This record gives sequence, C-alpha cells and structure tokens, in this order.
Amino acid sequence: LMQQYVADNFFVVRRPPGASRLAELRKAVIAFDPNLPVTYTQTLKDYTALAVLPQRLAAWIAASVGTIGLLLAALGLYGLTAFSVAQRTRELALRMALGASREAVLSLVLRQSARLASVGAVIGLGLAIGVSTLLQSLLVGVGTIDPVAFGVATTVLLAVLLAATWSPARRASRMDPMRALRAE
Repeated sequence: LMQQYVADNFFVVRRPPGASRLAELRKAVIAFDPNLPVTYTQTLKDYTALAVLPQRLAAWIAASVGTIGLLLAALGLYGLTAFSVAQRTRELALRMALGASREAVLSLVLRQSARLASVGAVIGLGLAIGVSTLLQSLLVGVGTIDPVAFGVATTVLLAVLLAATWSPARRASRMDPMRALRAE
C-alpha cells in the first residue's frame, strides 16, 4: 500500500460467527496507520446483497408462480371431484333406496376418491422426480429431489381432495333417496 497508492482498497476479514466487529476493525486500521482513512465498512453479506439480487428476485418469482400453480391445481381438483360426486347422485340414491346406510355411501365415495388420489399422487411424484432430474443443472443450492417441496405439495393436494370429496359425499349421504330418484 505504501509503494503504490490505490484510492479504493478492499479488505476481507475472516472472523468467527457471531456479532459484527466492524468497530474493532476500524480501531485496528487506525492503530496500524492513523493517517489511513477508513471511509466505508460493511459485512460481506451486505456487500454481496446487490450482486445476488437478480437470483433472489428470480427465486421469489418462481416461488410465487409455483404457489399460484398449486392453488390453481387445488381449485381444479376441488371442482372436478365435486362435479364427479354430483354426477353420481342417482347411483348413490339407488344404493340408499336398496338399503345402504349413510355411512356406507359416505365411505364408498371417500374410498373411491382416496384410490384415485393415491394413483394420481404416485404418477405425479414420479413425473416430478423425472422432471427435476432433467432440470438438475438449473437447481442451484437445492437437491434434485426436494422431499419438503414434494411432501408439502402432495399433502396440500390430498387435503384438498379430501375436502372436495367430503362435502359433496356428505351431502349425497344425507339426501332423501326417493326425492333424488324422482328428480332424475
């Protein structure tokens, strides 16, 4: 530094994790040379924050788009399941007229939806794992198979399917079979 003066010098100091020690660093520089001005000090995290802003923004946008996609899938799943159960009103009414209990009708609808959900979850997870391994080069700092993301998405969709099935199935199990058969 004394042989060739450069106006902007950057020093990177390694320290153990803990509180910031910028004040101690200033004192050490002043103790070394009181004429050396220390004009700007900041942590490496603050210094690199602007450099990684595009990546953080892209990650935030991707997470937002993924969340919107998950919500749209949940809404579509709810609508499809509710419509499917509503289409079976006559069949369920006939079962009840022939002696099936309300619990048996409710159980039938929930079991069939659970079977469909299980097949869909297995196929969906298989496709998601396949696509994530293809996109491995784009995933920085995230494993190719993220069990938390896959688990949360699967749990949310299965919970939505259960809620979508429960309400129409409960309504169908409480209907008057004769009224439902006459309406058709």
